Amino acid sequence: MMLMLTRGVQSMHPLAAAAAPSATTSGLLTPIAMIATRAAPAVAAAQSKRTASRVSSGRMKAISDNPSSLTGGLLRRHFSSTAIAQASSTSSSSSASAQGAVPSVCDVLILGGGVVGSSTAYFTSSRFQPRAPGQPPAAIAQSSSASNPRVVVIEPDSSYASGATARSAGSIRLQFSTPENVLISQFGAHFLKNLNSYLKVDDDIDFKLHEKGYLFLATKASAGVLASNSAIQNSLGAKTLLLTPEAIRERFPYIHTEDLDSGALGLENEGWFDPYLLMTLFRRKAIQQGVQYVTGYAIDFKKDSTGRRVERVVVRLADGSVTEIGVRSNVVNASGIVGASLTAKLDPSFDLPVRPRKRFVYVLSLKERLPDNCPLVIDPSGAYFRPEGQQYICGMSPPENEDPDCTDLEVDYSMFENTVWPILASRVPAFEYAKCVNAWAGHYDYNTFDQNVILGPHPNVSNFLLCNGFSGHGLQQSPQSGGRSASSLLTQSSLRSTWLDCLLIDSSTTCLFSK
Repeated sequence: MMLMLTRGVQSMHPLAAAAAPSATTSGLLTPIAMIATRAAPAVAAAQSKRTASRVSSGRMKAISDNPSSLTGGLLRRHFSSTAIAQASSTSSSSSASAQGAVPSVCDVLILGGGVVGSSTAYFTSSRFQPRAPGQPPAAIAQSSSASNPRVVVIEPDSSYASGATARSAGSIRLQFSTPENVLISQFGAHFLKNLNSYLKVDDDIDFKLHEKGYLFLATKASAGVLASNSAIQNSLGAKTLLLTPEAIRERFPYIHTEDLDSGALGLENEGWFDPYLLMTLFRRKAIQQGVQYVTGYAIDFKKDSTGRRVERVVVRLADGSVTEIGVRSNVVNASGIVGASLTAKLDPSFDLPVRPRKRFVYVLSLKERLPDNCPLVIDPSGAYFRPEGQQYICGMSPPENEDPDCTDLEVDYSMFENTVWPILASRVPAFEYAKCVNAWAGHYDYNTFDQNVILGPHPNVSNFLLCNGFSGHGLQQSPQSGGRSASSLLTQSSLRSTWLDCLLIDSSTTCLFSK
């Protein structure tokens, strides 16, 4: 592969990006390598101490064979009754717009109705255009009707049960190594804190950002990268505090620090929230603004005589029938893990470097809860944990050579028992007696090139907009990416800006992905 980089490099596990033990000469992070070093002698010692509380292998097999014995519905996430009520109101408040007859033509057709697609639908239908991070957008009214929808979203799973959004760990951070990602999440945090200004339909939205921060832990090998990244973040207005091991123990006495050199704690605009609720609120507001959601999936594209514009999209509907939807303006590919295969149908010569990668989230119960100030903690190995209601969730990405393309949703409990659990128990003694009471799997639309979103028009088909490859960042980046996509769609302008350039695809990067 040629290294004609106009894009920034933001490699690594999306939760562990600032804690790598090695760096490139530019100070940015190298690809996933550190996770292979996660098994230390202390981990092995901790593992041997937990046999009394270990979930038996028979129990693990029973869970694995029958995941529904634990999940009990949509993942048994800790959604509040208020959140569920708000989510349920989507269908009751705007069912006509959502479930109307399939239109024969529309202006903008969005493939994928998860959080990124629904954000794009919301911003496009309201003609909101985000300003600089931290500043609210201005609204321009637009008319739309069920018979002539301006924006249509094609989504195969109307329940969203198998989609990446509902299965996300639901978090946001500013601790990235590239300025662009810091700025994108700054706008995301602003958006989350001001949802009523953007997404309110009737009653006020009850949405909670648990602003407890991210705590990245670093050994001596990775401390330089952590400090460099913190300097970048703080120069852009983030509040990242570097901590000595003594300062870590003072704030979080339950964390073992003997092998640590430093830590980095985000003091604001970092934490976690309900991902399913955010997606539903985007969808509900978009529907109120005239967006039509159609249950189905794209199976083919018909281009004009030049071959450079999509004229019609062939869609298989939920009942198995096939229809075509004409496109007056643009098609947006926000289809997550199937984004590359859809792009290949459109243009086999262009290899979008986005692949499906499976990730596991394990739910743990502790005998004694950690203090209420517990942040989302990232171990130097890449393993993470954070509070989730009265319990905790945890996980980590596997080594790159053990991370194949994968589309199933089977949970690997051995990864928790043999890898994640020993790491957490060596870092926080309270986890020695943790019990895994639930788990689920989800997918990243993983950009194998640099783990950043690929945003911009297809190089060979001008009205086909790519919004793919978030690599685990899609939830937190959905407000900015949806807004930027909408701005380009509505003004027919370039996505170029003074600070987003390295995340865009154009003629200078096309050669990287051509077959």
